[in-house]
Amino acid sequence: MDQITANLQQSSEQIINFFNQMTGTFIGVMGVALVLLMLAFSSYRILRIVLAASASIGGGALGYLVLAPLIFANVEGLPEGIDYAAIVGIACAFIGWIIAWALHKLAIFLVGAGGGFYGGIFVYDILKNTCPDVEFIQSDMCFWIVCIALAIIGGLLFAYLFKPVYILITGLSGSVAAAYLLGSSIFGVQVNDMNYLVPTLIVGAILGIIASVAQFKNSSDL
Repeated sequence: MDQITANLQQSSEQIINFFNQMTGTFIGVMGVALVLLMLAFSSYRILRIVLAASASIGGGALGYLVLAPLIFANVEGLPEGIDYAAIVGIACAFIGWIIAWALHKLAIFLVGAGGGFYGGIFVYDILKNTCPDVEFIQSDMCFWIVCIALAIIGGLLFAYLFKPVYILITGLSGSVAAAYLLGSSIFGVQVNDMNYLVPTLIVGAILGIIASVAQFKNSSDL
């Protein structure tokens, strides 16, 4: 127990020193904590923006590097001095943003479906080895039935659970991290003393609950 406490204190000292070196002042620490709290209160909405931006970048690259050369490979007589590939890239980037913004739930479903399908491969392998004498289980049709069924189940579960789980994790983790960072800046290594640590974590947990509720409310239309 003493060794664990010593290791915890040493790790905390390293974390505190790192943030002190990175920020230099209490104002800097406040800035980092504020960023953590902003993420705790709005990470789900930011996530949607990140997904849309990623799709926009990918769509723009696809349009500029792939679609534009294919479209204009055999097109003649276009006026010079205009970068048509860039126009196609910008259009594809805009389309990618719109699709990702409007269909982000479909994207989340597909992520869960991919995991379910991958899990279905292992489930089928177990069934195949468990029932070697059952002809239907040994067939390719059984493989596809198992994998597709688990893909649908995985997609639905992931789509249904992703938002509340993501909001709770980001709300609580961001708030607790911000509270601990502020506590370590104020109390130093004493923050690991139970007299300081417990109130710090309680404050972080309360902020996390508030942040999670705020995220649920602000993302109700997403």
